[in-house]
Amino acid sequence: MGTSKKYMGITGIFEAEVEGLMEGLLRAKAMNITCLWVEFDSSSVVLAIQQRKIPWYALQRWMHLNPFLDSISWKISHNFREGNSIADYLARDAAKTGISGDNAVLPSHILDLLQRDLDGRLPFQFY
Repeated sequence: MGTSKKYMGITGIFEAEVEGLMEGLLRAKAMNITCLWVEFDSSSVVLAIQQRKIPWYALQRWMHLNPFLDSISWKISHNFREGNSIADYLARDAAKTGISGDNAVLPSHILDLLQRDLDGRLPFQFY
């Protein structure tokens, strides 16, 4: 699979989240994915997509992706930020460094989180 991060400069959170979704869907198309579950920590983006209220700045890409999405089994759902530490790390790293890139080298604590996810162990902490 791999990782990807994109530096977007100064932008709104909603716009950045929509951009991340579009990039991910384009990657899924390029990889010929046939079954896709998108988990997003932005409930407003999830709701907008579910209601087909695509922001104007993403509409052209959405229309390009529609035939692909119609041809596969896919869904989008909300996941709390704490449930996606890897995406959170990549977004913060791109914002701090100003560097976009693919297949980033992940620090050990993020690799541990990824392994926990692969093992089916929840990353939540209870106090």
